Amino acid sequence: MAEQLWKGRFSKAVDSRVNDFNSSIRFDQRMIAQDMRGSGVHAAMLAKQGIISEKDCEDILNGLASIADDLAAGRLEIDPNAEDVHTFVEQTLTARIGDAGKRLHTGRSRNDQVALDMKLYTRDEYETVWTKVGSSESIFEFLITSLYNAQRNSLGFYTHAEGYAEAGITEGFKTFLQERPEDVRSTLIAEESDGGDNEGWYIQKYPGRDGEIYVNNPKVIRLSEVYLIAAEAALKAGGADPASYINDLRKQRIADYEDVASVTIDDILTERRLELYGEGHNAWDTWRNKKAVTNAQVPAGPINYDDYRTVMPIPVSEINVSNGKLKQNEGY
Repeated sequence: MAEQLWKGRFSKAVDSRVNDFNSSIRFDQRMIAQDMRGSGVHAAMLAKQGIISEKDCEDILNGLASIADDLAAGRLEIDPNAEDVHTFVEQTLTARIGDAGKRLHTGRSRNDQVALDMKLYTRDEYETVWTKVGSSESIFEFLITSLYNAQRNSLGFYTHAEGYAEAGITEGFKTFLQERPEDVRSTLIAEESDGGDNEGWYIQKYPGRDGEIYVNNPKVIRLSEVYLIAAEAALKAGGADPASYINDLRKQRIADYEDVASVTIDDILTERRLELYGEGHNAWDTWRNKKAVTNAQVPAGPINYDDYRTVMPIPVSEINVSNGKLKQNEGY
């Protein structure tokens, strides 16, 4: 049975409801792989600085590896009575390798571990959130199921080679992403072919769930988009620091990222392009900031923000039904 780190402060047993209130193991156990990865790096740093011995470091690394192996094989289960994932790892490690396990916490705080685990988990999870029902990235999404979906009008069918293939990307955009290998967002494209004319590179944000390409939950509001909206609002309104929002987002996406002191509107638009591609934002992001969209597939050249084609025509049937109250948009 797991022991609370703070139990020595009390002379009597603590009510189980207090333990339940303090415990986070129910939800932070999902970050155990990231917690052990961070602990391994921390142990190596301690050994390099001469704070712990090389033998202790070797024992810690081997112990962490054995915990990971046993969890994967089903030989070890996470104790639901543990206060949090950090405590479970440290106590399990100490039980296996002795006092060297206790030295893993040297020069480290729980806050440090929580921040690191969240950073690693968010980055690792990003590639898989698109197949999940709800995730750390989703604030509001539509629930699509095997019984309730749009079939051939679904996002998955529109955006893959085996369907309508409407989300093939240009060579220029592929290069734009592949020039950023340290950014996890660059991984959400793949080469596909239907064996016919639809060979190319496609966005992988709507891969389907449980083998069904029709079943994808459209993420209407994402946490990352809120950060991007806040950054743009801060830049345009003044007062708040827009770079702080961009830095916080990039830390969840880019390995070994270092903060920037300031950002421009072009920086924010580039970040939106990286974060939200394939989600229907890019053209409107460009036009509402009074910039032109350049697309190699449009031979007429850049489409400026004040081009009449940025607003769709009103269907004639709707104009007729309104008995002349609706007027056609300019240019049509």
